[in-house]
Amino acid sequence: MLIEAHLQARTASLAVRRPAPGVLIATGATRLDLIQRVSTNELLEMAEGEVRPTVLTTVIGRIVDRLHVLSLGDRLALITSPGRAETVLAWLRGHIFFQDDVTLSRDFPAADHWFLLGPQAADLAAHAVEGWPAGRGVLLPGALVWPATPPEPRGIHLLLEPEAAAAFANGLAGVVDSELAEAVYQGLRVEGGYPEFGQDFDDTDIPLEVGLTHAVDFRKGCYLGQEIIARMESRAKLPRRLVGAHLSGPVRPPIDLMRAARSVGRLTSAAFTPRLGWIGLAVVKGQALDETVTADGASLQLVDLPFLQEEPASRQV
Repeated sequence: MLIEAHLQARTASLAVRRPAPGVLIATGATRLDLIQRVSTNELLEMAEGEVRPTVLTTVIGRIVDRLHVLSLGDRLALITSPGRAETVLAWLRGHIFFQDDVTLSRDFPAADHWFLLGPQAADLAAHAVEGWPAGRGVLLPGALVWPATPPEPRGIHLLLEPEAAAAFANGLAGVVDSELAEAVYQGLRVEGGYPEFGQDFDDTDIPLEVGLTHAVDFRKGCYLGQEIIARMESRAKLPRRLVGAHLSGPVRPPIDLMRAARSVGRLTSAAFTPRLGWIGLAVVKGQALDETVTADGASLQLVDLPFLQEEPASRQV
């Protein structure tokens, strides 16, 4: 069944229920200026309905959280990692200047999170959310919708208030078992090299070391933590970095990776995919790549990410 579910997610659509992220709503004339000056990606001149990932960092370059910033015209939706909304809200409020015109709130109600995987995810989303303008992020009564951004698996995120979520779940024909759907998501996530907060990185890490370069614009100037990140990028040699791992069998992360009785890093994620077998994500020291290491009796071959190049079909959904 796993093979069929993977094929469904890659060629059609598959709904996966996932932990709900936090949502902050930012309003006011300088709302975008605030996020621009405290995060790593270029966010100015975003089109309405566009979403971009960015990382909030401290002055020493440590991660506060990865955000997905959704432009909603006269406001922004700041989508945090699960369980991080209050931390991010307090941190952002601490960086509002007296001359700023910004209000931050948690106005979006509790909601269920569905990730619709696959190239036909837009069709499934259109059935779930009446009035959704396909391909765009939008806040509608009872629903927040936004497209995934690479290197996330291809798809669309839905945050649905409980009544809408129940109707959506009841309307899914032939829903794949939730554990199986989650296994498919994890496999596609690891194949693409997409790290998650709390699993592959946390607030002790620096973005470039844990696979978050997709959320960093190296041409951008003047943001909190830029000096540390720019210095690391200019040296072109990281103390640690996120890599892929081909596993000889199942391994339960997190677990240290050993070579000659010495730890060279840590396996942070593991998943099985029909295309690649057992694979994982690991944060390793130095240039430990194309090398064989061990973990809990299994051997692992470390490789660069992503495991697979982008499929020919467009990522637009």
